Amino acid sequence: MKFETATLFRTIPFITVLFCLGYGIYLLTGNDEITKTLSGTALIFTSVFCFLWSIFPASIGTYKKRQNSAAKKSVPLYGYIASLALIVIGIMLLNHPEHFIAGHIACGLGLAAWSTATITATVARSQKRNNSTDNPTEDSVSQQKLWLEISAAFPVLATWTWAVLLLSGNADESYYIAGHIMGAIACLCTALFVSFVAILRQKQNGYLRIIAFAAIIWGVIQFALQYGQSTDFVGFILIGSGIVCWSLSFPIAASILPARAEEQKNESIALFPFVLFIICLLISLFLFEEAGLNAKFLFPARMFLGFGAFCLTSFAATGLIQIRTRQ
Repeated sequence: MKFETATLFRTIPFITVLFCLGYGIYLLTGNDEITKTLSGTALIFTSVFCFLWSIFPASIGTYKKRQNSAAKKSVPLYGYIASLALIVIGIMLLNHPEHFIAGHIACGLGLAAWSTATITATVARSQKRNNSTDNPTEDSVSQQKLWLEISAAFPVLATWTWAVLLLSGNADESYYIAGHIMGAIACLCTALFVSFVAILRQKQNGYLRIIAFAAIIWGVIQFALQYGQSTDFVGFILIGSGIVCWSLSFPIAASILPARAEEQKNESIALFPFVLFIICLLISLFLFEEAGLNAKFLFPARMFLGFGAFCLTSFAATGLIQIRTRQ
């Protein structure tokens, strides 16, 4: 039964990545409207982020022992390569005015992918130290920790600065939309930084969920203030980013809980990302209904399918990590 459950958890991320990628390509083939092009491009970029989190359990050693060493070394590398690729693609898109918003999404998710790679590198480093018989010098350990901290903090500073510049530098509608989307990604990068700190200290904190709720509240306020305007739909993107930040807390918690024996009894944690997945689907259905009256809601409706795919990926990653800790 445990083997069948592990196989299911390993299959789910494969399906979510294929769904985001396939749906995104499908939307791009029918680029008769700008919302299809934007949604398709964003979903393809989302599939990359889902892929990176689908292989996150490999950095903890949830696969076969003979694969652990290679997996732990390759997972951060995949993340950094994907990050640079997304940033390069984003910069190329920014050179075309019609892809202004899509370019910012690519660059923002590229920075989020960088944070993810740093998290997996931190996990791999901590496990290597625990399993190694060598005694590295304090200077070496401090230097590695410093570089990881700089690497984790950079995307947070970059995305928040970028979002503020977009929102304050121009009154154009595209800048307003791109600024709030970059703000949503900045919330995600901040949540990833908090996750990095939690893993580094091997101690849970409540800041990650505070960030998630802050993003959701920001989205609700934005939608309320802009209700009826052409840009009110970006509030749902902020709400979606908050849900994604919330779903991140569960695989992170599962990777930390084994280090705290008194908390190992909490084995139901994997169920919560699935609940968030259902919530994303329900919101997406609601937005698709609203899109029948106003096409501007098509973009967040499609993006909530991507948010749901990520929550399902977090569900599978959490399950794999918990199976590993019970072995």
